[in-house]
Amino acid sequence: MGSDAEFKQELDARILTVADKVCCDLIVQCRRLGELHHAEELDPEVGGRAMELGDLTAKKLLGRTHPDHVTVCDLTGTGVQDTMIARYAVERVRVAERTAP
Repeated sequence: MGSDAEFKQELDARILTVADKVCCDLIVQCRRLGELHHAEELDPEVGGRAMELGDLTAKKLLGRTHPDHVTVCDLTGTGVQDTMIARYAVERVRVAERTAP
């Protein structure tokens, strides 16, 4: 989820204030364009729970550590990440097709 302009808002900002983790494609961009900037208006500490998708996928930071944790993903759109996610998804489909009975 995520918006791509300062005036857009797709989620009620309170959702991010109660989330255990907030995953952003780029924190600085989400603070300007995404859901994060709306949530920080309600609770400035929300940003302290924010992590970047790159740090999560590189295993520099941990995502959910408990099945009851709530994670909200705020994606405002970065071309390189979007491209890599699409390539990964296509590759997973190809592997599944090769291994299907």
